[in-house]
Order: sequence, then structure tokens, then C-alpha cells
Amino acid sequence: MGCAGLVIAGGVFEVAGFALIAYELARVQRREFGEPEFLEWLRGWPRRIFPRHRTHTAEASASLSGVGTLRAEGVARRGPGKTLDERVAALEENFRRLEDETGQRQRRLAGEVEEVRRKLDQTRDELEQERREKEEERKAALRASVTLQATGTGLFVLGAILSVLGSTLTC
Repeated sequence: MGCAGLVIAGGVFEVAGFALIAYELARVQRREFGEPEFLEWLRGWPRRIFPRHRTHTAEASASLSGVGTLRAEGVARRGPGKTLDERVAALEENFRRLEDETGQRQRRLAGEVEEVRRKLDQTRDELEQERREKEEERKAALRASVTLQATGTGLFVLGAILSVLGSTLTC
């Protein structure tokens, strides 16, 4: 290979390395920041210049679905008696029933709170798992990106060396 061949090979390696690095940087920027507005505008110019006539169809539907729970409770209370002893006995009976009902409601509420806490913990665990998976995917993509950019840099440097050698050697 002569001096001209070294210069040409060096130029090819430089262009290939530069193109590889530019491609990977653009891909990383697109993944991290989205498509640049300029490119979106540029891609949309044919549609703005040559609009198509389109037929639009609209359709509507509605549905109702209940997700909540409706609960109704009725409690029978002992009515007041005619004598003082009957009234006191009625009050004591109603108080005992009220304590029983309050205890049942507290136990039911504690069970519902525990169920909500369990669902919240499960959702938190799922979100944490999803976050870890996305972080691993991001790290894998960054490792691949670093590898590709290092390859491009190596090609560019090799091309520069070959070009310099081809230009300085006397053939």
C-alpha cells in the first residue's frame, strides 16, 4: 500500500469513526430528551405543503360501571319502659348493644385498613421493581453506548494516524 493508500484508508477510518460517534450521540440524545423539534418540523413539511383530504368519522359510546360499595345497617334499640327500672334496664341494654356494635365496627375497620395497607405495600413493591428494571435497562443501554463510542473514537484515531503516516512518509 502506497502513501496515497494510507491517506485514503486513514480518511475512510476517520469518517467511519466520526459517523459512528455522531450516530450514537444522536441516538442517546433522542432516547434521553426526545426527538428534536427541528427534525419534527422538517419531517412535517411535506404534509404542510401537500395536505391530504381525509374523511373523519366520529363514534361515541358510554358506559357506567360502579366500583364502590354501598352498605346499610339497621339496629333495633330497646324502647324506654314506663317505670324507672324499665328505663334504666333499657338504657343498660342499649349501651351494651352499642358497645358490641362499636367493637364490631372497629374490628371491621381494622381489617379494611390492613387490606388497604397490604395493597399499598404490594403496589409500592411493584413500582420499586419496575424502577429497578428500568434503571438496569438504562445502564445496559449506556454500556452499549460507551462501547460504540469507544469503537468510533478508536477508528477515528486510527484513521488520523494512517493519514498522518501517509502524508509524512516519502514514497
